[in-house]
Amino acid sequence: MTVAGLSSRLWLDIPRITDSLAQMRILKPPTPWLKMTGDITVFLGGTIECGRSTDWQGEFVDIVYNRLYHIPQIFNQILFLNPRRSEWDASWKTSMDFQPFREQVEWELNGLEQCDLMVMNFLPGSNSMITLMELGLFHDKAIVCCPDGYCRKGNVDIVCERYQVPQVQTLEALSDAIVTKILQTVYTRSVPPTL
Repeated sequence: MTVAGLSSRLWLDIPRITDSLAQMRILKPPTPWLKMTGDITVFLGGTIECGRSTDWQGEFVDIVYNRLYHIPQIFNQILFLNPRRSEWDASWKTSMDFQPFREQVEWELNGLEQCDLMVMNFLPGSNSMITLMELGLFHDKAIVCCPDGYCRKGNVDIVCERYQVPQVQTLEALSDAIVTKILQTVYTRSVPPTL
């Protein structure tokens, strides 16, 4: 299932403002967090490759900010959970007995379990095997970006088709889709924005 045309193109060419009408909330591990009433929690799942991939999460949040900053009463409800740990050490053992690694995995699982929405971005040329596992576990919350060039694109396409997971091809389209889902969530919760 694609989300092409699902979101309004109204959001695309809004200039970014320099004052802080809207405050962006982004948490990374190991920062503890609790889901607060009214929060719309968005988990930024996808390619990290132990910190070697591009920081698509930062670019994604910037795009979403540019689409929603003019509605601070909505934007201020969004909490982004970014699993890209700032102080990741590639020498860490990937063992459940190694505490920093375990802390990272448990932070991610808690975020995946508690989030309202999840984006999954599979970058071309990456392996992203953990993201594949997360898609299998939490496909009911996901919007997927999987362009040509991802090594297991066929697997992702079939899973998304079978479980009717919205799928797009670009980061821009992914941000359009998540903005639409955020707005739907706000309206569903009966918190109409004042435009």
